[in-house]
Amino acid sequence: GFGLVHLPCGAGKTPIGLGTFLELRKKDPKLRGIFVVKASLKNQWLDEVSKFTDLRANVLYTFKAATKTFQTKIKKRRKTLESLLKDAMNHMEEIKKLENEISKLEKEQMQEFKSYFDIEQYDIFIVNYETILDEAVRTILHAVNPQFWYVDEIDCIKSNKAQRSKAIYEFNTSKYRFGATATPIRKNPKDLFGIFSFLKPDLFPNERKFDRTFLKFWYGRVSGSQNEELLSKMVEPYIFRRTLDQ
Repeated sequence: GFGLVHLPCGAGKTPIGLGTFLELRKKDPKLRGIFVVKASLKNQWLDEVSKFTDLRANVLYTFKAATKTFQTKIKKRRKTLESLLKDAMNHMEEIKKLENEISKLEKEQMQEFKSYFDIEQYDIFIVNYETILDEAVRTILHAVNPQFWYVDEIDCIKSNKAQRSKAIYEFNTSKYRFGATATPIRKNPKDLFGIFSFLKPDLFPNERKFDRTFLKFWYGRVSGSQNEELLSKMVEPYIFRRTLDQ
């Protein structure tokens, strides 16, 4: 139900992610998936879904970006309302009318936003890391509760202190959690702690214990690693990678 796809760039991490989702859909046709990608790759991923599958996909945006038209209308009416409130006694009917219009527009705005997450219309949702930071997006994702997550370039959440990492960790109880990267570790073994905090949080349940076991420190700063064989043994069962003889 979880794992790390470790392959170099151009080795097929996208079709592997889509293929994994398709295989799991055979067991559960109602399964819906979230693919987290870099912002510059969202449309490319949308094209890849059409290329490799017959699945219905939609790109997700922040609440602000997805409802620009409504925001313009609401802002215009609020500005007028603000002006009328300065002489409220003489504009009671106009004020009430504007308040009703704003209320109606706000409801329509939310309905429009929720339509992007329609699990009856779409099988896959494509979202970038920055969009996940939007609280409105996460609120609806929790409500929709898609059980398949595939995080491309998962090394982007290697820092467990980063806001984008914490936002994605909110969904680390989903049934299926996969990540893909060419570089699971760049400089610091702690990167694996951040990555597996999403993929399999019970593998390293205690951050301080991880640090004491696998890191070396010099004056409070990470200076190296230790017990590398133990760390490798612990993560190996959950990593898919291509070896030279494959």
